[in-house]
Amino acid sequence: MKQIVSICLLAIACCTISCKEDTGNPTAPVTEITHEAGPGEITFRWQQPADENYFYTDIQYTIDGEKYSQKVSAYKDSTTVTGIPTSDTITFDFYAVSVEGNYSGVTPYRASALTPPFNQVAESVNVASSLDGEELFNEVVLSWTNETGKKVTIEIGYINSAGQAATASITATQGVGQRLSIGNLAGGKGRSFTVVVKDSKQNTSEARVFTVDVLNTNYMNRSGWTFPGFDPTSRYGTIGYSSQALNESTATYPDNGSVLAMLDGAIDSFWHAAWSAPNSTYPHFFIIDFGQEAVLTHFEMARRQGNSGGHTGYQLLTCTEAGATDPTDPTTWSWQDQGDFPFNNTLNGLQKAKLPNRPRARYVQLYFDTRHKGTGNYVMVSEVGAYALDE
Repeated sequence: MKQIVSICLLAIACCTISCKEDTGNPTAPVTEITHEAGPGEITFRWQQPADENYFYTDIQYTIDGEKYSQKVSAYKDSTTVTGIPTSDTITFDFYAVSVEGNYSGVTPYRASALTPPFNQVAESVNVASSLDGEELFNEVVLSWTNETGKKVTIEIGYINSAGQAATASITATQGVGQRLSIGNLAGGKGRSFTVVVKDSKQNTSEARVFTVDVLNTNYMNRSGWTFPGFDPTSRYGTIGYSSQALNESTATYPDNGSVLAMLDGAIDSFWHAAWSAPNSTYPHFFIIDFGQEAVLTHFEMARRQGNSGGHTGYQLLTCTEAGATDPTDPTTWSWQDQGDFPFNNTLNGLQKAKLPNRPRARYVQLYFDTRHKGTGNYVMVSEVGAYALDE
């Protein structure tokens, strides 16, 4: 009897031990796997096992020696693996996992993604110092195309005008011919710009280096500028201007009304064509002598602040030092017509006009013809300035 009891107890103990070690049976594997490749991603579909204890699918894969795992609930029979940084073929190991955590046998599946978005966009990137055929000054334009439907980040490294390393970045969404302007640059030939593109998982393209000639233009020092034939005592014209309203002078702005007011740095003072003794009318003009030659890129002008009765445009002419053959008679000089430029007489502040021909000049003439006439008979200009290339 004691022997029978001992055998029964041993059997119960063995059964207990066996039950503790048994965590359930693994499920059947997933089957019928298919895929659809996209830029930097793959969408998988599969047939789930019919086992009641099936809990989820685990997809395991390795890229560049780093292992990844993507788990998908039993309620789903598809998923998209994103952030794939290569278009090489990858082996994806599919496992069906039971409620107890047991893994089925592996179902390997080989697939490849399309070229990743960051690489596609990187291949389209360009850096140029012109835009739509027009040269830029102190800036370049970064352009790209993103037809992947995915967001990426473009980063560009460069040297700014202070000689310091700088970086700009932009999120590049879907679109063709997108652009980013990079200004405040150090001018010169052979400037380097380094571009990389990243996705949301920080996968990064190989750096692309662009070498660009950057045109550098600077505001000209006006301290040496003069008006030929200037007469501080007369309202009448000279060889350098049509007239000036000296009766506009004030205690705050003693040069108010004269042509000198355009160079005094005060936006509230202004040159006014004579309106009494003599009473002038269009056309009006003035000539500036820079004192030395420069290659001009822009000219700027501001109206008399708060007054919209002035000119609506002007003609700009330039002359080299050699072209001023008779310093006493500018009408004999070899003036080069740089064209007509519109001017908004309803706006305060300086309005900058680009000179597409980049003329070399010592002298500039601003001519206000009847076609440039506003509602009044007079031209009123508060400030003028110019920009020139570094030489």
